[in-house]
Amino acid sequence: MTDHSIKGKTVLIAGGAKNLGGLIARDLAAQGAKAIAVHYNTSATKPTADDTAADSAKSARVAVANRPSPALPITAP
Repeated sequence: MTDHSIKGKTVLIAGGAKNLGGLIARDLAAQGAKAIAVHYNTSATKPTADDTAADSAKSARVAVANRPSPALPITAP
C-alpha cells in the first residue's frame, strides 16, 4: 500500500493566508505538513497568519510575494 501522508513535507499555498487558502494551510499543517502560505498583502495576512501558526504548532509560515514579478521575490513578514 502506498503512503500518501504529507507529514514532514513542505507545501506551498498561493493566496493561502486568508479565507479558503488559510483553511487549506491550517488543514495541511494539522496533517503534519510544513505549510507555507504566500500572499500579497502583509496587513491583511498578519492576523490570519498568526492564528494559523498558533493553531498548527508553528508548522505554518506566511510569506509576502509580489505576484507580477517573474522572479517571485519572497520576504518574511
